[in-house]
Amino acid sequence: MSEDAKALSMIRQIVRIAREEDEMEAKLIAEEEERERQRKLLKLRHLCLRYQMVTKEEDCLPPATKPSRCYFPSSTTPLAEVETIQSLEIVEPSFLSPAWSMEYSKLKARVDLLERNQRHYVGKDLESIAQGNSRL
Repeated sequence: MSEDAKALSMIRQIVRIAREEDEMEAKLIAEEEERERQRKLLKLRHLCLRYQMVTKEEDCLPPATKPSRCYFPSSTTPLAEVETIQSLEIVEPSFLSPAWSMEYSKLKARVDLLERNQRHYVGKDLESIAQGNSRL
C-alpha cells in the first residue's frame, strides 16, 4: 500500500470517528433535553395536584363529577398535557389573598396584646397596660 493510500485511509478513519463522536454528543444532548422536559412535566403535574385548577370558561367541577379537570390520564401525550395545563389557570387558595393577610395581621396584633396583658397580670411584664389597651 502506498503512503498516499495509507494517509487517505487514516483520514477516512478520523472522519468516521469524528462523525460518531458528533452523533453521540447530539444523542446525549437530546437525552438531556428530554430529561429536562420530563422534569418540567412532573413539576406541572405536581402543581395540578397542589392547586385547584379551573378553565377560563367554567369552574372546576368536583372530581367525582368531572375527573378530567383535576388530573391528566397517562394515555395523553406529554405535549397534549402541556397544552392542557397552559389553557388552565391556577386558583389561589383563599389564605393567599391580600384580605386574608390583613385579617391575619389584625388577629396577630390582638393575640400579642392579650399575651402582653396576661404577662402584666401575672407580674412578668412591668410595661404600662394603658399603652396596650389603646389598640383595642
